Amino acid sequence: MFSCITSSATWWSIWAWTKLPTRVSVGSVVELLEWVHNLKGSNKWKRAILVIAFATMWIIWKSRNEFIFDQKKSRVDGMVDRIKEESFQWIKNRSPFVSLNWERWRDFNVRDIIV
Repeated sequence: MFSCITSSATWWSIWAWTKLPTRVSVGSVVELLEWVHNLKGSNKWKRAILVIAFATMWIIWKSRNEFIFDQKKSRVDGMVDRIKEESFQWIKNRSPFVSLNWERWRDFNVRDIIV
């Protein structure tokens, strides 16, 4: 989930997209949750980061299964696009942020919405 080259590159791309430090080094889900919990920012913003982290783990897991069971390789940029889409849908449809805009989400220009 965190140590292979593909997953590391995916996490790095996600942290860069969310404008978080790209030198984050976590080795487990517990460490990831603790790291997010200790970020500076509002609870709403941290929840959005958690949703993105969960979507990242989901897509990494699905991509791993596609590789093992279907011999389908996933590219990091494709995985990152899927993570952006999944996390946008999860937040848009399961939170009070119904006005969330896809164009702003793609650039993670949402701090003024989720603060």
